[in-house]
Amino acid sequence: MQEKIFFKNKEGLKLCGIISNPSDDKGKPVVVVCHGNFSGKDSRTYVSIEKALNQKDISTFRFDFFGHGESEGNIEDLTISQAVRDIESSIEFLKALGYSKIGLLGASFGGVASIMEASKLSNLFVLVLKSPVIDYFQNEFRFRGETGMENWQKLGYIEHTNRDGKVSRLEIFFC
Repeated sequence: MQEKIFFKNKEGLKLCGIISNPSDDKGKPVVVVCHGNFSGKDSRTYVSIEKALNQKDISTFRFDFFGHGESEGNIEDLTISQAVRDIESSIEFLKALGYSKIGLLGASFGGVASIMEASKLSNLFVLVLKSPVIDYFQNEFRFRGETGMENWQKLGYIEHTNRDGKVSRLEIFFC
């Protein structure tokens, strides 16, 4: 069974997720899939991960972070702290639905947010990381170089163009 669900984050904004439970048994594991920045729950990668886990009788909960995909919020206002709160809201939502064996899979930006949330949990089933960005500034430095980083600091933001051509600002205070 796959179902699109809307739920609220800590700030009361609507987040969108897709729960996929191949057995309808809420006692089996469910993995919260946390995407990278400027990505989303419907990325081919996350849909493929969902299919692979579902074949092993593991449920998934793919959701869009604040400001991404079908979730409310301005992507330019997203911080790592906000992402951690969104993961926490996802876990609380799943627990309210009756799930108890919960894991996290985080990629890139979602990876570092997953690490931070996992550090607060005592009963996490599993933590899986896919290319987590631990030092966002170092990552950007490799991509933009010294001049690009100086421009980011002067302007206070850099612009990012997503696959759909939408331009968003990533502020220097992103972390």
